[in-house]
Amino acid sequence: MEYNISIEVFEGPLDLLLKLIESNELDIYNIPIHEVTDQFISYIKKMKELDIELASEFIIMASILIEIKSKLLLPAEKIVQDDKEIEVDPRIDLVKKLEEYKIYKDISNKLKQMQEDHLRTFYKIQEDFNIYIEPLEELKDIDLEKLTFAFKKILNRIDNQKSAEESVKLIRYPEIKQEICENNIISALNVKRKVTFNELLQTPTKNYAIAYFLAILELLKLRIIIAYQSDDCEDIIIERVEQIE
Repeated sequence: MEYNISIEVFEGPLDLLLKLIESNELDIYNIPIHEVTDQFISYIKKMKELDIELASEFIIMASILIEIKSKLLLPAEKIVQDDKEIEVDPRIDLVKKLEEYKIYKDISNKLKQMQEDHLRTFYKIQEDFNIYIEPLEELKDIDLEKLTFAFKKILNRIDNQKSAEESVKLIRYPEIKQEICENNIISALNVKRKVTFNELLQTPTKNYAIAYFLAILELLKLRIIIAYQSDDCEDIIIERVEQIE
């Protein structure tokens, strides 16, 4: 069987050997050393004919291949391993080197491809929008602990009212969702500039109070409203954030 390969630039003798094996679909673990050696030497001769400077690594590899080829013509060397006599394949060291080289070459090719992809990629630099956004000084005055303290007072007042009402009759109110409370708060602030928590809480139950308080926290996070304690610390005042033109 003949193997043809054009004169290419290889990184070293292992690169050339791997090219010979892959291009001719040879088994790396059962290299037909006679054919590969002939092809390798043929490549070196072509390099000489073209007056290409011949690296010493290629000459050394040619010598190794000739040595392996010679050993394969002689009776196989035998060693004892695990109380068994086995034949030593003179190609084993070469196969290990080719395996390692192939791993490093594959990794190198992947890194090269990643670099090429990176060079073809254009990234948009993050813009600084601080010049367009006016900091809301009012938000700095919000104290969550104080709001929570005022909310606890509201819950205590609801409990006291509930105890008084339960002595007369039991009133059941439907559940309310946080999203509805958020819409109710925004609707109330569309009518007037500020509202109190008690004005919003037309149904005096713990469930309603919790739903409205969570709605306030969500609107605070979205910077739609500001909230703070009243002067008497018994209520929470909610205002809508003025839109910045």
